[in-house]
Amino acid sequence: MKSIFLSVSLLAAVSTVSHAQVYINEVLANPPGADSNATRGLELFELRGTANMSLSGFYLLSLEGQGTTGRGDVNQFFDLGAFSLGANGYLTAVQFNSPYSIAAGAAVISNNTSFGWGQVNAAQGSSVGHSSDGSQVDLENSATTIMLVNIGAGSAPLITTDLDADDDGNLELPSGWTIFDSIGLSDSTGTAPAVTDFSYGAITFRIGGVGSSNQGNVIDLPGTGSSLYVARVGESTGSVPGDWFGAVLNGTAPGFVFTNSTDSYFNGRTLDEINLGGINPVPEPSTWALFGLGLAGLGLRVARRRPVATR
Repeated sequence: MKSIFLSVSLLAAVSTVSHAQVYINEVLANPPGADSNATRGLELFELRGTANMSLSGFYLLSLEGQGTTGRGDVNQFFDLGAFSLGANGYLTAVQFNSPYSIAAGAAVISNNTSFGWGQVNAAQGSSVGHSSDGSQVDLENSATTIMLVNIGAGSAPLITTDLDADDDGNLELPSGWTIFDSIGLSDSTGTAPAVTDFSYGAITFRIGGVGSSNQGNVIDLPGTGSSLYVARVGESTGSVPGDWFGAVLNGTAPGFVFTNSTDSYFNGRTLDEINLGGINPVPEPSTWALFGLGLAGLGLRVARRRPVATR
């Protein structure tokens, strides 16, 4: 009897571990002005999950999405295996000498070996596990997919890894890999958006209204712009429009101003209000909607209190 109970307990423990979830919580891949320089860096990404959870086996990938060739190539990645989520379940990654304030309880990883994210595969190194092709020390712009994977017992990614060898828009994952979350980003930095641009994200935000994805929802930002920022709403877990919002950033760090947001609630608000390293804001119901509900409630009360006519 004891051995059966032990087996069931172990099975439950394994199941819990295998189903532990980690989410991409927000990404700023293209801030206004220079992404990074020798003075400071303005890019960031954030993960959310179980408090103090080890990120052993986890990698954050950037996949090529421009054009019809080279789709799905891993053009940069972060080896997160040496890190854990913070006591509040958040991890915020920032570049060298970042100006952002981050909530207490979050794990913070910051590159301190050189500017930008640095490069593990180059002389300057990287204290946040960043490898990339060429001399790239900032996140890819234009059309890219940011993907969080756990490699399990599989092989670690390389800059030469191609997850879409036939360029048909469908991923071919190495054995053992599991995708935990993904988001596509498409803006007009460097080159104008093209109909051949592609995303592998479970949800994709795009500026310019062109490009496609076989994987999930595609959300257009109104208007134009290039400094694309995306974040989850509150502590959402899905990949539908209500789980995320996207916005164009303007102004200066750290108080970048949101414009052209997919949810008008965020227009005019600033990055300072997002609560980096903690729960993101949730749009409030419309004042008029609340007013209408109040009138409806008042009418119901009056109706209930109206005396019944007697004969």
